[in-house]
Amino acid sequence: MKKKIIKLSIETKFKLIGIATRISAHKLSWLLNTELNTDFKQASDLILNNTNHAIYEHDTNTGVFFHLIENKNDSVTLIKQLKNIDYLLKIEGDFSKNQITQLTKKIRNIESITACLTIDIQKLKQKEVELIS
Repeated sequence: MKKKIIKLSIETKFKLIGIATRISAHKLSWLLNTELNTDFKQASDLILNNTNHAIYEHDTNTGVFFHLIENKNDSVTLIKQLKNIDYLLKIEGDFSKNQITQLTKKIRNIESITACLTIDIQKLKQKEVELIS
């Protein structure tokens, strides 16, 4: 009997941008607020394996929510496949690919940002994506 292989895709309702920078979460949120005219505010930290990962949130009041999540903290990386990414910008709501492209370009132009890229969530491990869902 022939084996069937079933691939399960991760159903996500958010988009993800990776940001590489050496600055603190607080300073990054301030720079994003200044450069993008946003209003990121500190939320409760995500605690995983006895380490805190800072989270900042911004509500656009148009149904789009942004979460700036610290991916790397000391020696602990939240999503191990993204070990070179310091922060994750999770975008929930109706935000088009064109808007994502424009946003990544704006973030890339901020002086302290080393890299900024769109992340294909389908290529990440499901259990790691669930950490930030």
